[in-house]
Amino acid sequence: MLTGQVNDTLKSFMMLETQMISVERLFEYADLRSEEVDTPRADPPPNWPSHGEVVFTDVVMGYRVGLPDVLKGASFTLCGGEKIGVCGRTGSGKSTLLSCLFRLVELRGGSVSIDGLDISTLPLFRLRSRLAIIPQDPIFFSGSLRYNLDPQDECDPATLRALMEACSIASLLEHANGLAMPLDSGGSNLSAGQRQLLCMVRALLKKARVLVLDEATANLDMETDELVQRTLASQLGGATTMTIAHRLDTIMGSDRVLVMDAGKVAEFAAPLELKARKGSHFARLCEAAEREGH
Repeated sequence: MLTGQVNDTLKSFMMLETQMISVERLFEYADLRSEEVDTPRADPPPNWPSHGEVVFTDVVMGYRVGLPDVLKGASFTLCGGEKIGVCGRTGSGKSTLLSCLFRLVELRGGSVSIDGLDISTLPLFRLRSRLAIIPQDPIFFSGSLRYNLDPQDECDPATLRALMEACSIASLLEHANGLAMPLDSGGSNLSAGQRQLLCMVRALLKKARVLVLDEATANLDMETDELVQRTLASQLGGATTMTIAHRLDTIMGSDRVLVMDAGKVAEFAAPLELKARKGSHFARLCEAAEREGH
């Protein structure tokens, strides 16, 4: 009996310690500093951005104080409606460009502007509400399918159904509850491909002039990947699109390819031009991808 009681006591202590991690996290979240700096910021014009021109000027960015710079003077311009692909080796700064665009981390130097307006002068909510992103790891909350697609109830059910059909995810509507179908935390009752396609529906709903795809098709098969590209082209053909490539085939149809290397812009030109350029960074990436494919 004594042995059993000691085992139960140790088990209780272990469970308590494990569950207290949640309390510790709550205290950490409560002490987090707000993203917004206490300075007045003016709202952008109602139709901003109207063209989708994105300009990075000598951008220098590091994630934390004391850590080295990740971007080291990156400069480039995306014309309105242009489709570009971003590639580079691991740690080259591809995803960091998105952190700058959405102001997840403030810059150490340089500036980012959209349609001539410096994004550092805008309220974060206004900035992020005008941009659209299809992330590599989709985020969903416990609630209905409609709530996760349109939390503000701004769209009518017919529009949501039409966009789900365009994204080949209308099969979820066959559920008994339709748009009221319950989703578990993180969308765990959906497959990885379904979560990715629902993120595309959310992006289409915003009708943003600037769209970012952060390796959005990494969890999709080649056929579904092609479907995503066709749907985006038909629904958001006029939007400026920045695609971080997981598969180089995904960005071969881009207007231009931005090659990052060690936090700097190494090359920025048409994909076929870079591939044909002997000794270019992009040509070497393509050769490495072909070898891995074989």
